[in-house]
Amino acid sequence: MNKMICKNLLLLLITMTKLCAQESPSFYDFPALPDSFTFCGERLPLESEEIRERMEEIFYTRTGTNDRLPLLLRRTGRYFPLFEKLLKETGMPNDLKYLSVAESSLKLEAYSSADAAGLWQFIPATARLWGLRVDKQIDERFHVEKSTRASLSLLSKLKKEFGSWALAAAAYNFGEGNIHKAIKEQQDSNYYNLFLNKETRNYVLHIVALKEIIEHPEKYQSRLREADYYRPYNDRTTPFSIQGPVPDIGDWAKKNGTNYKTLKLLNYWISKNSLPEGRWELLLPNTLIMTDSAATKTTKVFYNIKPGDNLTRIALDYGVTVDALRIWNNLNGEILKVGDRLLIYQ
Repeated sequence: MNKMICKNLLLLLITMTKLCAQESPSFYDFPALPDSFTFCGERLPLESEEIRERMEEIFYTRTGTNDRLPLLLRRTGRYFPLFEKLLKETGMPNDLKYLSVAESSLKLEAYSSADAAGLWQFIPATARLWGLRVDKQIDERFHVEKSTRASLSLLSKLKKEFGSWALAAAAYNFGEGNIHKAIKEQQDSNYYNLFLNKETRNYVLHIVALKEIIEHPEKYQSRLREADYYRPYNDRTTPFSIQGPVPDIGDWAKKNGTNYKTLKLLNYWISKNSLPEGRWELLLPNTLIMTDSAATKTTKVFYNIKPGDNLTRIALDYGVTVDALRIWNNLNGEILKVGDRLLIYQ
């Protein structure tokens, strides 16, 4: 009898132990902080206790439960191909593409309370300084390629000015005047030694954490299939040049085989329902009928109109359609003015 009681008590104890083990909270399995990080080939000084602690806070915040991470990864397919192409062309470090991730989360329509806009978050004054048009009709901060080229030009200038990519990034975020002031007051030109505002103090660390997660998504439970990434923003489109003014782009879009929404989404930099004077290059779906005959041609030719010229003869001479000539030059009728120039794509 005593043996039976002892056996039952032992079984009860084992069962209770298992139940307690199941009910006890499990520890979160944190991904290990990598042993080292670099930004544009420059090493982060993780041997500094203060730097390491800040990096851990940013890193573990970013690698925690984050429903937005898969969307961010998907957007890299939309914009990284262009960023990488332009960085290669200019001989600049590939890591600079992650500034756009930190600035806008790769949302083209991103707009801040400080009036910064676009993928690279230019404020109007800085955008104009670097060659972007920003007014009520046109806002090239939302032009993917032009804003990227402007951003890379600015970063190149800041690198030459401050001597390191970390300080160049800090100046991009905080303004070069503020960085010069901090260097002078604190008598130190090492980004990691400067006491700056919290956002700028963490700016490069934030970029590097994003770089690690995007380059190794499988380590952070965010593996995507190739098909999950969004297509490049300019995939299945054709650059198409038109002469402004265009008083109603909705009407123009309809007449040329597309619609207002498609035109605006592909050319987000158009702020109004019109285009002003000047020649404008639009992205249009390459499924349009007019692209089959003319718009896919990329070599520009300018023809000086002579007495007796007409659109039909010029179109035949250059192997294009009359409709294409009208679209490229924003012409409504048949009358040509001697001395004017026609744009022709070959």
